[in-house]
Amino acid sequence: MNPNLRCTTTPPQVTASGTTPSVITLDLDLALRSIPIHYATITLPLGDGETDLLEQKDATYIKPELLLGVSESWELRTNTTSTTYTVKLTPLKNPHTTEYLHLTLNNIKTNKKKGTAAVVLDLNHTDNNSKPQAKTRITKYESGFGIRNFNAGLYTAIPHNGTARLTWQATDTDSFTLKDDNPDPGKQLSITLGSNERSHTITKITRDTKFTLTAANRNNLNDKQTKEFTLKVLQPDATFDNLTVTGTFKPPQQQTTTQKYWLNQPLTLTPQHDGYYTITLTGHRRLLGLFPPTPAARTLPPTTIKITTPNKGTTQTLTTTGTTPLTLYTPAHTTLTLTPPPFTPNTYT
Repeated sequence: MNPNLRCTTTPPQVTASGTTPSVITLDLDLALRSIPIHYATITLPLGDGETDLLEQKDATYIKPELLLGVSESWELRTNTTSTTYTVKLTPLKNPHTTEYLHLTLNNIKTNKKKGTAAVVLDLNHTDNNSKPQAKTRITKYESGFGIRNFNAGLYTAIPHNGTARLTWQATDTDSFTLKDDNPDPGKQLSITLGSNERSHTITKITRDTKFTLTAANRNNLNDKQTKEFTLKVLQPDATFDNLTVTGTFKPPQQQTTTQKYWLNQPLTLTPQHDGYYTITLTGHRRLLGLFPPTPAARTLPPTTIKITTPNKGTTQTLTTTGTTPLTLYTPAHTTLTLTPPPFTPNTYT
């Protein structure tokens, strides 16, 4: 088993220090996997460069803390050189096995260069099959108020009635307002999110939607910035206020017809027009061989409905039971094949 290191920062997005110092807290989860260890060290890079987390002069203000209840079993010491700040954790019982440790480093003032700094976990252990080191990286973004990378991750389009997780990056923000452009006033999205929020999940999206994220500057609440992101929906719902027709347009006439069939063998139907078709199944039984059979008030075995679109298109198979009507929208010349359950006769309307 190999060790692992996970880092959570407060605030969630780290910025380089600017005119206002950027002070962060690191919560480090050390997954030690019950490896017998003599000691463990956490190292932060010091300096004024892009790959350094903080300057050497500010390391003295860092306050390390072990999770309460664990600190009694470990000795904690720190050491600072010109290029590194190190926390050394030594178990009082040596060697020692444990699943994990939680170390918090408070009051870290980042340097002024944006970039990426590595936090390193080193283990001195007796397990030759385990690696001695694990790393995690912290990205320092440029200081200053703003929103960046407002999107839905890798997705620019989702299925109809789908879910999207909107994410963003931001610095020096007090709060966020998230809205959408739903034309129905009663269904418009408008929520306020806290300064540490960096994502929000939206469900049941049925139409192309433009989301607007507005942030307020924590140093000046009247200073605001807005970003927009449009998410496409495959086969979306659509609302039209005005339609312009070129050429001849003949509105389709609504026609409703009902046909009844005995489903004692597979039945194939081919609708001649685009439209909605409703299938209702009703079970019947014969009484003393009399005809016609009488309706049977009981649950029906599954009936298979196979739908094939025109021109050798896609095929979909559905299974339905009971008497609840099943409504399908099909283009003209779609093939509907109904396969009866293992008893006869039945009827279908």
